[in-house]
Amino acid sequence: MTTIVLGANGKLGGVLYRHAARDGAGWLGQSRSGDYDLKWDGTWGPEADSILQAGSTLINMIGNTSRDEDRLQAINNHFAKELLVRAQAMGVAHVILASSAAVYGAGGDNDLDEEQPSAPQSAYGQSKVDMENMALDLAGSCQAPPVSIVRIANVAGSDALSAAAARFNAERRPMPLHKFPSGLAALRSYIGPKDLFTAIKAVAATPPKPHRVLNICAPSPIRLDALLAAYKTHLYFDLEWNDETAPAHVPEKVALSTERLAGLTKLGLDASDPDTMARQVAEDRIG
Repeated sequence: MTTIVLGANGKLGGVLYRHAARDGAGWLGQSRSGDYDLKWDGTWGPEADSILQAGSTLINMIGNTSRDEDRLQAINNHFAKELLVRAQAMGVAHVILASSAAVYGAGGDNDLDEEQPSAPQSAYGQSKVDMENMALDLAGSCQAPPVSIVRIANVAGSDALSAAAARFNAERRPMPLHKFPSGLAALRSYIGPKDLFTAIKAVAATPPKPHRVLNICAPSPIRLDALLAAYKTHLYFDLEWNDETAPAHVPEKVALSTERLAGLTKLGLDASDPDTMARQVAEDRIG
């Protein structure tokens, strides 16, 4: 069965495509340009036929993270709908849609499972909720192929913390790090790039009937100061940071349950180790 990564030139699409190549998985990558297997500009003309291959699995990593609500809806929701409808017509076997932990909103004391009501706090999160609802409706009424919605948590190396660390490291300035009344840094669900591929590969290997929603992250959340220390060890060698009081609206904990994911694949015992995540980022960038 052919597996195609849509948006293989993006951050997370690139992670999947690179690791699939190293794994010998034989996945194909699509992009508008560049050295990829399939060239397609995202318009629904004859070129789309090479993407919508009968019997294939499509992993849609095409998305938008701007604050432009029209663009968010056009790319994250309406494009995904057109993809599903046309994939059904062409005999695609399975579509994996990238969603986000942003659908959950502020988090809370308990780990968030897939049955948790959505409560997005941004237009981006709302666009993902709208995409999910649309996809589940289409798949449930047999107007789309089997659909797996993957709510991806923070991916080490592709996250806002890494981007900030890289900038402050380059400028030789200490970066601010939020601390809470507990005296601790934020607790967040994360996953390393290699483990992201492992998880998505397991999802791709087992199409649902007719749909499912899965959190994608390491089994245990991590503290952001521990991840910064690991980034300093493996990536940003001159990085320093200063503690500052977290704003009142920032939650201390946003952690996702991985019980469903564990039914498909068991990530390694060290998958929740910040040092492992940072090493995976370093290896991904070198290799």
